[in-house]
Amino acid sequence: MKIGSHNEEDNEKEFFEVYGEFIDTPDKKAVFLMGLITKKLTAIQYNALKATPFMTKLWGLSLDQKKIHKLYPMLINKLREYKAAYPNLEELTSIKLIEIK
Repeated sequence: MKIGSHNEEDNEKEFFEVYGEFIDTPDKKAVFLMGLITKKLTAIQYNALKATPFMTKLWGLSLDQKKIHKLYPMLINKLREYKAAYPNLEELTSIKLIEIK
């Protein structure tokens, strides 16, 4: 697995193949993927602002299913404010969120 590859879709698929036994349910996968998107957003924010204001929206990382579903559109909207998008990663995250029962 090549960390930091420009092909983000391959990175996520390989990660789940290697560590799938630990991240084995749709909710765990969705949260992991949202974490990746959040990391990308906070990197963008830090480069632009030298701060990461989105971190205040994460409820101190005390997230339940309701908060996760509420957080995802906020995350995507904030990315768009910075004119950023990660279509493959966003699509995969959306699919995993839908799969959560």
